[in-house]
Amino acid sequence: MRNLLVYYFFILAPFVLLLMAARFNLITSGWFVTLFFLYCLYRQFTDAWRLMSIGVIEKITWKIVANPFLQVKYFKKLYW
Repeated sequence: MRNLLVYYFFILAPFVLLLMAARFNLITSGWFVTLFFLYCLYRQFTDAWRLMSIGVIEKITWKIVANPFLQVKYFKKLYW
């Protein structure tokens, strides 16, 4: 996931699909909350995978994945 456009696609596509499903009443509010929580977990792993693929971190550790505030220091490397 070294390409930035691929990374943006992988983080935005599930969110857009989730919003569209909610907008057109394809899912209930309980499912929306559940799927949004799963999306938040998915983003943590996706961000860690990108950091590993561009060489910022050597391996994906639970500390990096579980704490979203640790990724704030890698913000510039993740999104630019």
